[in-house]
Amino acid sequence: MARLIDFETAGVAALRRRVAEVEEAHRGLIAFARGQSAAITAIHAAVIAASDAEGADHLVHIVTQGSICWGSMR
Repeated sequence: MARLIDFETAGVAALRRRVAEVEEAHRGLIAFARGQSAAITAIHAAVIAASDAEGADHLVHIVTQGSICWGSMR
């Protein structure tokens, strides 16, 4: 008599594991993209502030005393 082999249970379990892995990778990529966006925003703000300087002394003031948070760009 022939036996029926059940592949469905193992297949569904494997697919569920793979979906969980993909979802975790997706969350990581979203977090990375948000960090990149924040860094780009900070860089743009720094460039705009620097380009608004009215001279070398003003530029030095903007870079050293300005409201730009340079530490967040590291």
